[in-house]
Amino acid sequence: MIQLLPIQNWGWNSDLHVAGTPPPPPNVEQLAEYRMVSPGYFDVLQIPLLRGRLLSPTLDTPASKAVVVVNEAFVKKFIPGGQDPIGMHFEDDGKTEIVGVVRNVRQNI
Repeated sequence: MIQLLPIQNWGWNSDLHVAGTPPPPPNVEQLAEYRMVSPGYFDVLQIPLLRGRLLSPTLDTPASKAVVVVNEAFVKKFIPGGQDPIGMHFEDDGKTEIVGVVRNVRQNI
């Protein structure tokens, strides 16, 4: 399940900062586009896992911490100097953890 297919339209975006990375310059938004997907989405669309793990119905339950899988473009934009993003958290809530990195997917036609 995904709320909006990548080739269908643009998704939602949010200004964010990854804890432990340099802050953006003043008055500069660091927007990341995001989509909500269910476990199995990456397998069905054959999107390769590059690092970490994918979403899991047994590990990622409503009672567990919030997790995300990011793509290569996210890592290039938000994680400087070749740092490993696995285990990093979004600064806004300190709880959403990056658990995996997947290959980029074409955004639109």
